[in-house]
Amino acid sequence: MARANNIVAFVVFLIILCAVLAVYLLYKSNVSIVKHSRHYPNKMLIYDDYSFRDDSFVYLVCDDGDFPKCKIVQEKYPYKTIFKSCNVTPGIQKVDRASKRFIFVVAFGEDKAVLLWNDDNSKHDKPYVNISVVHMNGCKQERTINTHLFTTEQLNNVKKILTHDDTFVVFFKNTAECGINGQLDRECTLRFKSDGHFDHLDKFIDNSKFNISNIHSADLTNNRYVYIKSRNGHTDLYLSNSNKTEHMLLSLSGDFKISVVNELIGVCSKIGKNTTCYQYDFKGRISLKTSLTDVHNNTELKNIYSLPEGGFLLSYAEFGRCEEEDECYPDWLTNYFIQKIDATGKPIGKVGFIGLEKGYKVINHSYIWKAEKEGEYCAFIEPFRQSDKIDFFVNCFPIANFDA
Repeated sequence: MARANNIVAFVVFLIILCAVLAVYLLYKSNVSIVKHSRHYPNKMLIYDDYSFRDDSFVYLVCDDGDFPKCKIVQEKYPYKTIFKSCNVTPGIQKVDRASKRFIFVVAFGEDKAVLLWNDDNSKHDKPYVNISVVHMNGCKQERTINTHLFTTEQLNNVKKILTHDDTFVVFFKNTAECGINGQLDRECTLRFKSDGHFDHLDKFIDNSKFNISNIHSADLTNNRYVYIKSRNGHTDLYLSNSNKTEHMLLSLSGDFKISVVNELIGVCSKIGKNTTCYQYDFKGRISLKTSLTDVHNNTELKNIYSLPEGGFLLSYAEFGRCEEEDECYPDWLTNYFIQKIDATGKPIGKVGFIGLEKGYKVINHSYIWKAEKEGEYCAFIEPFRQSDKIDFFVNCFPIANFDA
């Protein structure tokens, strides 16, 4: 009798094991995984946070030496890899770590890129900025030289570059040209058309007493933005209207992330083990506030994404929580996961990021976006940045995975 019971127990165990394995394999089959690495030895890579646009990014690969030749590259992912490149020759005397702060490459629309660079070949008294819009299909280039509006000093003070289908806007700190009576330290904007030609210069806000950062577009066409104003230790989230009036949404503290997508403004702030999230519509009306307490001290809040039905996807990086301490160090990345919060503020479930190895100490860049496939979202991680090598990871997963 005891033997028969043992056999029954073993059979039940096998059934449960097979069911768990089947669920795990089904889960993994629902996740698209990309591990990407591209190495350019003896070259200089140039890209930054402006270079990424959902399912693609653009970057420059430049030769070593004076006035180098470069190529601009666009790559798309994750379902299939698309690689496009175009030769460009920016008038930069030398591409090195110091000069990289004088050149930007920006993803613009589906198949365009914007280059802004300090023109060392300029015949003017001092270097000015060239702007070139590159069409990655066919490599057509449209170039504008801004000899009076945009100088090297301003390029060094660029704070944000936002793009739309037919325009892009450069935010920068400085100059008397958009101040009042020659007053400096203004937050200014330069708006350009899709062909790179100048549209107009404008003041961002009529206040020089605050530092402006973390600028997002609520409606780029109508000059509506979400941004942070900080002064004397105070940090506040604002929504601006097209007539330059402002509406303060809330005061912030701790480590915070902002999402402006799907006509929703989302912000989450993490202090210690506690994460508090808020959601607003584009009229500044609050629609959600929730607090999460199941996050460990050794996690970092990396991204949030406002879901169209309300609620969020939140991504966290976890460092140093190791089951085997002799194989792990306190600053190693040991886990990366995405948490879903529904429209009522309730945590629904978590999805772990697959394919990311241990040992990374820094996540340089990461974001979440809605994939082309219906009901699917993607998370992007760039663990670290090197001068001649690109590494990143992408996971795409159905939103239903959180409900499993």
